Amino acid sequence: MRSEWETVRLSDVCDLVAGFAFKSKDFGSFEDKVIKITHIVPPTVAMDSLVGVNLKKYDKGKLGRYVAGVGDYVLAMTGATVGKLGRIEHGHAYINQRVLLFKNYTNVDKDFLYYVLSQRIFEQYVLNYIDSESAQANISAGTIGKFTFQMPPLGVQKKIGRLLRIIDEKCVLNKKINDNLEHQASLLVGQYMESTNSRVPFSDIMSFDSGFAFRSSTYLPSGKYRIITIKNVQDGYIDSTGAAFIDNLPPKMKSSCLLDIGDALLSLTGNVGRVGVVCEENLLLNQRVAKIVPKDKALLPFSYFIFRQPGIKMQLISIAKGTAQLNLSPVETLNLMVPYEKESARPLSLTLTPLYQTIIMNTQENIVLASLRDALLPKLMSGEIDVSDVKL
Repeated sequence: MRSEWETVRLSDVCDLVAGFAFKSKDFGSFEDKVIKITHIVPPTVAMDSLVGVNLKKYDKGKLGRYVAGVGDYVLAMTGATVGKLGRIEHGHAYINQRVLLFKNYTNVDKDFLYYVLSQRIFEQYVLNYIDSESAQANISAGTIGKFTFQMPPLGVQKKIGRLLRIIDEKCVLNKKINDNLEHQASLLVGQYMESTNSRVPFSDIMSFDSGFAFRSSTYLPSGKYRIITIKNVQDGYIDSTGAAFIDNLPPKMKSSCLLDIGDALLSLTGNVGRVGVVCEENLLLNQRVAKIVPKDKALLPFSYFIFRQPGIKMQLISIAKGTAQLNLSPVETLNLMVPYEKESARPLSLTLTPLYQTIIMNTQENIVLASLRDALLPKLMSGEIDVSDVKL
């Protein structure tokens, strides 16, 4: 019952452990790993890319409280991404300074507390209490500990936490499947590139559709269409989070800027060389993002996975120009030479097609699941949806 819920502070229900100040000179290729702010990639922690630390210079016995393991979650306390939260899905590591670890008390469900911190209201709290006097955004563990929220009895906490965790676990599973499919495709394309002697410029295989220069004055808080910019193009996927909205298509916009499911996009500015797949409807192509258009439509999976090859991405970075930020020329990109033989590339692309399609379907399912979770989260946390009689 809602009457059994109580108002608590974060500091009442968990220890907030600020990370240890390891010395930068002690980082390197060592067995013991450290989580830095950069490794927090919501909603998880990038455990496969952690930095090592030489613990011979430290008293390892006193570092126990700084260890984070599976199911733990950490928050960035400094920088442009202050407030970002990530949960550890595998492995364990020490937390570095300005990384905050939450250790729940025994009367608090760990998953429930994670979803308390996943709410937009908590995100807004962090942003409201950032120290604006310092050179970069900072928030203290003490300030975070003052955040208040409604906490139900432990049994209800467990049900809420489990219900939301089931959704997230399915998303994590889909992501793992996609990573495996990407790996399989990478091996096939890599073998093809090594065994193919004939080389042609990309322009023999494809062209690029350029994006439209949308006017920021037309942006809306919500609307029918979302505008995909370079920041939305990530390695292997398109993240529409934070995209601007419009309701009406500009009269001068080319029809090719209205994206279709399965389109592959390439970033041309900043983090150049990123390529991702469109998995949502009503997305629009902004300037400095290119849509890959194979001359043979059947070669779209082949084209996408070619650009996903690390060697190709390094070539793109090497030809990009600029000091403040890198810029990639579509013309110079199309002039790059790539291993290609039509007789073998098309059959390979047909082999890659079911992998490509499965990646799209899994990503689409994750988008639906994330939307469901985000809709349920505030209703569960406020008690609007009563789970006391739910059996999990």
